[in-house]
Amino acid sequence: MRMFERIWNYRVTDFLESKKFFSPNQAGFRRHLSTYDNIYKLLRQGYFHLSRRKRLPILFLDVVKAFDRVPHDPPSV
Repeated sequence: MRMFERIWNYRVTDFLESKKFFSPNQAGFRRHLSTYDNIYKLLRQGYFHLSRRKRLPILFLDVVKAFDRVPHDPPSV
């Protein structure tokens, strides 16, 4: 079963990549891209703005427990 999942994931991901479904900024789960690529981009922008004494607004969003806090039971009538 695990092999089937890998093949399915590979084909679906390839299809979505060919249709330009993913944002160029998404990484981590895509082939040839990792979360280190995004860290590099952030550092590069940070150093660029710092050298020009400009501000760089950044937003960090932690959604690890987001779905644990959503009620999954249907409301009682």
